[in-house]
Amino acid sequence: MPPFLFDTTILFCIQHLACGGGQVGARLAHCADPGCSAAAVSVLQQRPYCVHHLFEVCYQKVDYYLQGLQEHTLQESDDRALRDFLAESTSVLTDLATSPVALDNLARARLLDLLLRVSELGQHLRRSPRRLLHVPVRLAFEAPDARWEEVTETQVISRYGARLSCHHRLEVGDLLLVIRLDKPQRARARVTWCRTADSGTFEMGIELLSCDNFWEIDWEAPQQTLSDNSSKSQSPA
Repeated sequence: MPPFLFDTTILFCIQHLACGGGQVGARLAHCADPGCSAAAVSVLQQRPYCVHHLFEVCYQKVDYYLQGLQEHTLQESDDRALRDFLAESTSVLTDLATSPVALDNLARARLLDLLLRVSELGQHLRRSPRRLLHVPVRLAFEAPDARWEEVTETQVISRYGARLSCHHRLEVGDLLLVIRLDKPQRARARVTWCRTADSGTFEMGIELLSCDNFWEIDWEAPQQTLSDNSSKSQSPA
């Protein structure tokens, strides 16, 4: 679905719900959620759901994808699934918002919230393309009680950040300097999340603060990657 059409559809549904709309149409089979005997009103990813469980599934998927985009933990293979979910959930929620049997106030409020969150997810996807690229970098951290440098490489990069690992634990909000080893580029960065990996090292996401295109990629070209020299690890300078 084109971005302008996606946003227009969301806006139409929000206006419809604000005017008291929000209807449930023809009933389907029973809800596919285990233990639920309620009648299904919509089908999402080939599974019928009642209103309550449709909302629960949508919330779970929106939270999962949004967190993955923010923390750079989604793989490129997830992109197709995410785009399919955005298209299908928008269609399902739109049909629910404009169908002929009234929803109660709580269901209408949750539907409105979901429409807004799906729209936010779509906007985040459009402005946060990612690449699975290994770029050699040096991390430099300095605080009153600690000072260190470490050479590592990125695992995933985006226009405004990256996911990588190191042997030093950092806290959310910590600031550090990121220095590329393949090119004369450096930028300040903020830690957005950090967790312990199975290997005992620390995985973290960083947000670049002082450079708009630190990785020097044309993000409008989906197949473009860094040069071979940029993708290979180099010895510390």
